[in-house]
Amino acid sequence: MPFNLIDAAKSMIPHDLIAKEATALGENESNIRKAFTGAIPSVLAALLEQNSGAGAAGILEMVKQVMDAGTLNEGNNIRADNPALVANSWLHSLFGDKLEKLFDSIGGFAGIKPSSAQRVLGLATPAALAALGRYARDMTLNAAGLSSYLHSQKAAIFGSVPSGLDLAAVLGFSTFSDITEGPGSPPLSPAALYPAEAANQRNPWPWLLVLLVAVVFIWVLVSGSCNA
Repeated sequence: MPFNLIDAAKSMIPHDLIAKEATALGENESNIRKAFTGAIPSVLAALLEQNSGAGAAGILEMVKQVMDAGTLNEGNNIRADNPALVANSWLHSLFGDKLEKLFDSIGGFAGIKPSSAQRVLGLATPAALAALGRYARDMTLNAAGLSSYLHSQKAAIFGSVPSGLDLAAVLGFSTFSDITEGPGSPPLSPAALYPAEAANQRNPWPWLLVLLVAVVFIWVLVSGSCNA
């Protein structure tokens, strides 16, 4: 069964954590749960936006940092008590000056305060990054492989953005179709995976030369036999 990035990220946020966060934030639990349905694809959409050229290498480094930061507990769930989550440095790396607008947008969508939306995103971000990091580690992906995988998940990620959350506008686009990922992100072609073989296929001259030498060699042998 193919790896589902959205489901993997959601599975890292257990139900009891959502309940505890709702109580701590003074919010309705169902509203916090709804906020997570918008927060996780928001993080992954931001990764898609960065998924080009050197951006792919930056994403790989980011997910490695998340995996090394003690983000997950023994049950592979997000540790809400992890001090690394307080800084929200990963959020700033992904969204920059769009953060406040994103807090407002998710807060309005889910019916919670922008400050509560900030907390939700502070948990959803390492969950999404850790899910991607585990997949990259298990599949031993390099930057190009991770870029290719993210590109393959584009339709699933955008399709998981709930109606009522205008994420494209938050990211600065008219529609999701305006988000391009650059030349480094499409699935790797056989030519990219096997450049030497592709080069030989594109250039037939070495094979023609071998064939010509073989024909001349046979002609010399035949001529020698006839003269004898």
